[in-house]
Amino acid sequence: MQGIQPYEEKEILKRISQGDEKAFSELVTPLFDRLYGFALSVTKSAVHAEEIVQDTCLKVWQHRNELTEIENITAWIFTIIRNLSYNYLRRQVKNDALVRRLDEYLALPSASAEENLLYKEALQKVQQAVDGLPLQQAQVFTLSRLQGLSLDEVAARMQLSKSTVKNHLTLALKTVRTYMQEHSVIYLIIVSSLLWE
Repeated sequence: MQGIQPYEEKEILKRISQGDEKAFSELVTPLFDRLYGFALSVTKSAVHAEEIVQDTCLKVWQHRNELTEIENITAWIFTIIRNLSYNYLRRQVKNDALVRRLDEYLALPSASAEENLLYKEALQKVQQAVDGLPLQQAQVFTLSRLQGLSLDEVAARMQLSKSTVKNHLTLALKTVRTYMQEHSVIYLIIVSSLLWE
């Protein structure tokens, strides 16, 4: 989780496993905008996106006794919302080929060779989208999302104000998300964690 140290995260997860609702809020609140943004990008419906986020939070709470055993809690939560969003999408999409491709992707075991290949393909699509951005947007996106620098670090490296960096990142994310969705919803799903603020 962004802004939370690993030892703090472990303590929060331990408290949640003991039924601490305040700790649960500390876990999910910082992720809410990213979860909602992802669900909205798939469903194109604010109402359905909110429902999917609520269902995601409910599933996390229902599995609270298992949370301390999960190595990457953020990735685990995004897997839940990815699957719930996919289920919604599958009910809506009429394109049988896309449904089959989504089925194949979601049926893959974690870190399989096929999944790694799809991830590489998705990253190549991200890079194609980034290549089409204005120079400063591309630099900000690359430093922030692909190299993992904070906004402050990006601002210092590029000698820009933090607000300027944030504006560039917001514009870049919007463009890259649109590009990914135009090329395949599955690619958008695979790299969702890179594309939300």
